[in-house]
Amino acid sequence: MQTRIRAVLYDFDGVIQDSMAEEYKGCVAVFKAAGLEPPSLSCFCQKLTMPFSEWFKSYGVNMPWDELQLIYHAHVNKRLPPLFPGVVETMIRLKEARIKQGVVSASGWITLRDNLARHDLIKYLDVALGESENKTRAIIQACKDMDVPVEQTLYVGDLTSDIRDGKLAGVLTAAFIGPNGDSKVFNEVRPDFKVLSHNALACMILGF
Repeated sequence: MQTRIRAVLYDFDGVIQDSMAEEYKGCVAVFKAAGLEPPSLSCFCQKLTMPFSEWFKSYGVNMPWDELQLIYHAHVNKRLPPLFPGVVETMIRLKEARIKQGVVSASGWITLRDNLARHDLIKYLDVALGESENKTRAIIQACKDMDVPVEQTLYVGDLTSDIRDGKLAGVLTAAFIGPNGDSKVFNEVRPDFKVLSHNALACMILGF
């Protein structure tokens, strides 16, 4: 018998908010400042995260963190990135089905809170935790806050590290592929599910 999913936790950037196009602008600026050819958007979406330290090390570049941050943020448009299609509809459907929902993100808490408010998403969420570089601990804490067992919780992430952290926390995991992702990237970490869109995610959860 399958365990019913009673709660869903989302990563924020890359799952709820489609921030890749904006972040890519900062990526291009940083790589050019380092004298390197910027990666393609597809490569950036699949493999890179700020501040690109490991990538730079392979080329012998050693730029200070503060300098990277200044260049990056100076070139990222302050416009609020859009939501992925179907996010609101999915949250409404899950809320109507009495499935609890939350966000566990590495984003700073103030930035996360403000973006959730600007997108008018707070009303759908039971918990939101930012500044969660160690998402395993944060996922476990979110489950406690929602009073839902980890084995009845699903964590949706767009990075292989999200899937690993979710598995360590004991929750079910779903890799969100999105329009620019590559499902093969997740083969090694073996998520419980792979979904291409929020509509597919909602249908999978409600039919589980």
